[in-house]
Amino acid sequence: MKFHILLISMVLFIAGCSSVPETKECSPAPLDATAAAEKLLDVLEMDKNFNAAMQQAVQMQSGMFDQMDISAEEKAAAEKSMKDAMAVTLEKFSWANMKGMFVEIYAEVFTAEELQGIIEFYESPEGQKFVQKQPQLMQ
Repeated sequence: MKFHILLISMVLFIAGCSSVPETKECSPAPLDATAAAEKLLDVLEMDKNFNAAMQQAVQMQSGMFDQMDISAEEKAAAEKSMKDAMAVTLEKFSWANMKGMFVEIYAEVFTAEELQGIIEFYESPEGQKFVQKQPQLMQ
């Protein structure tokens, strides 16, 4: 019987939290700085922007050989060497390998409260517009 009362109380509490405006009792626990930094990077779509920036660097490198006064064979050899080096670079500096470092840096530079404020902005319609237009800004 006590179990049923406890279960009904929990269901009513959860239902109450979802049907009324957020209060301190119903709000999710605040994020620590590391979790907030990770959430911010996700909201900023940093993985897409980071990978796009790396690809843009590869394209810029490729274009540089077109401007050089070298033979077709030298150009082909240079492009192959550059592509091989960039493949290693893209693997070593992939977002999967770099994300942890970015999370640490953001968590060290900003407090959890500051990060939460930044997240709130970037989750707003204006913040999302900014995120969506980042590739255009980088160009």
